[in-house]
Amino acid sequence: MTSDTELDTPDKMTFSVKNIPILEGQENYEVFVKVANTWILSHDLDIEAPEGAATRSSGGRDPRTIWDRKQLKACGQLRTRLCELGQDYTEKDVTIETMMLTIKDNFELTGDAAYLKASGEFHKLHLDNYKTVDLYNKNFNELLTRIEKFQGVKICRPRAVDKYVNGLGVAFHSWLSSFWNAGNTLLDIPGGKKGVLLRFIMREAVAQEQRMAKHDADVKYTTALAALQKASNAIDQQGPHGNNKRKPDDKWCEVHKWGRHDNEQCLTLHPELEEAFKISNPTGYAARQRKKAKWSTKNNTATKASPSTPAPIPAPTPVSTSSGYFARVVEHNI
Repeated sequence: MTSDTELDTPDKMTFSVKNIPILEGQENYEVFVKVANTWILSHDLDIEAPEGAATRSSGGRDPRTIWDRKQLKACGQLRTRLCELGQDYTEKDVTIETMMLTIKDNFELTGDAAYLKASGEFHKLHLDNYKTVDLYNKNFNELLTRIEKFQGVKICRPRAVDKYVNGLGVAFHSWLSSFWNAGNTLLDIPGGKKGVLLRFIMREAVAQEQRMAKHDADVKYTTALAALQKASNAIDQQGPHGNNKRKPDDKWCEVHKWGRHDNEQCLTLHPELEEAFKISNPTGYAARQRKKAKWSTKNNTATKASPSTPAPIPAPTPVSTSSGYFARVVEHNI
């Protein structure tokens, strides 16, 4: 018996069958096939049937038997991603190749239906539906090829170029104006310059997208740099109280380290202004005098308590001479 993990070998990319969208009908057939093919390739289900006798590495079983069981298991898994009608169509299929052909025969758009679907997608084609210009170019060429195959004739170059530039969107309008003003033309000029080729304007659009991306990156860098510089300036202007920012035109005294007056108004730096201050602001002058007296008292107290002069050495305590050995020593001066 084939193990349940045989389809998910560790040396292969893990791609679950559950990633395949349910095939509802012709509307999502192309998406279903694209994802299903990814699943088939990731599990080596496209390998042809082997031939040969049983080997030791295969557990003594015939390689063809192992391949058949693996294909049958894969068909059962893929059948879970089909609508009820699709399951009926593929009921007898035992290999992935025959099962995919059955699905194609019953769900792929053909004739007028396929042409109308491709034509509708081509009409709605726009850069806004794709992440990059490269993807837009790839899908544009793919749909253009399909439509030309249905019609049996090629779409004229000017019409294809006009459709392409109209799908680039507003972001490319300024560039397109410069592009046409540079002498490029949509139609051939009789006896002169040829009209723009589709592959040429596709290549130029990719280059313009790269220039736009670089410009956007430069703008982001400049904006971030300006914000960083602004934050740095704010830190440089920070006042003495943490987050209280000091503006360049704010008052600031270098002596008292506060913003109530500046150096030119400081009475400590300019004592000649004290008399004028006394007249103009008697209340403030009185408060200043009280502060000066307070600080003067504190300074005098600190000066008195400071050990500027050595303290006198206390005299030794006289020894008691009332009695005992010491009394006799003192009495006889020995």
